Amino acid sequence: MIIKQNYSIKSLNSFAVDIKAAYYIETSDISDIISLIQQKFFNNKKFFILGTGSNTLFTKDFEGIIIKYTADNIQITNDTDGTYCLADSGMLWDDFVKISINNNIIGFENLAKIPSSVGAAAVQNIGAYGREQKDFFFYLEAINLITGEKKKFTKQDCCFEYRSSIFKNISNKYLVLKVCYFFPKTNSYCINYPDLQKELNNKHLDLNLIYNIISDIRHNKLPDIKEYPNAGSFFKNPIISYDSFELLKKEYPDIKFFDTGNAVKIPAAWLIEKCGWKNKQDSPVCVYEKHALIIVNKNNASGQDIYNFSQEIINSVKQKFNIELEPEVIIL
Repeated sequence: MIIKQNYSIKSLNSFAVDIKAAYYIETSDISDIISLIQQKFFNNKKFFILGTGSNTLFTKDFEGIIIKYTADNIQITNDTDGTYCLADSGMLWDDFVKISINNNIIGFENLAKIPSSVGAAAVQNIGAYGREQKDFFFYLEAINLITGEKKKFTKQDCCFEYRSSIFKNISNKYLVLKVCYFFPKTNSYCINYPDLQKELNNKHLDLNLIYNIISDIRHNKLPDIKEYPNAGSFFKNPIISYDSFELLKKEYPDIKFFDTGNAVKIPAAWLIEKCGWKNKQDSPVCVYEKHALIIVNKNNASGQDIYNFSQEIINSVKQKFNIELEPEVIIL
């Protein structure tokens, strides 16, 4: 176990914001966490569970405890109906996806190259190209950092929504330890997303093909965080009613959209680009020139600078389209 005080986490967040945590704890052994709970180390302190740091914006020093749990084992069990995968929450998400592909498990190949841990994937309910992690979620195990009680959460318990779960509201209470997914034998590929269909072009489907195509799409769209620190998609794609969409379509016939079946999802990147943000590249914070949904820290901006910039985008989209953008990134 590592415990450090007044510790800079610049290298542990993808925006490369240089803030300090009053305490930083890193461990792969749950007994270390239990020992700290028994010592009441977490009592009366604010704390935050850090995954890969790829979906968090720190706007100031964190006056509490940042915990990074790094256990990364996996157990795969087959039965007559399908396959169970029980993974430690510290496992890198893409490693989990590649293991599932190597075991010929159809399901998460659409979620290739997402820079997350397995635990954070469940907390955030990550998704891309027509899939969400909740599609195959079975249960997770978590520990209450105050009482030390271990608890199993079912899919219903987690209250999954678009890029959200119950743990985004109680993240200062539970540490996710393991996540279990179930993949039925009858499962089929999900290839209805336009970008994916275009690249498949009637090719013979297999797991590696889909994984590689989506990896290439993401590589071409997303900036290298070493060159342009960023957190991927900064905003959620807003979902509006059919009536609201029809009104927008009359004014903007070229509007991009995706029919969800009971509402319409509008790409936040399209809204942001229409507000002119892709043309503004001359400040320490800007949107990525190839994808307006991504905010980049171009020149050592502070977390507060990045937050202020995001608010300017929100205000401009609200003024032009009367749509309220909601951050996907966790802001602290």
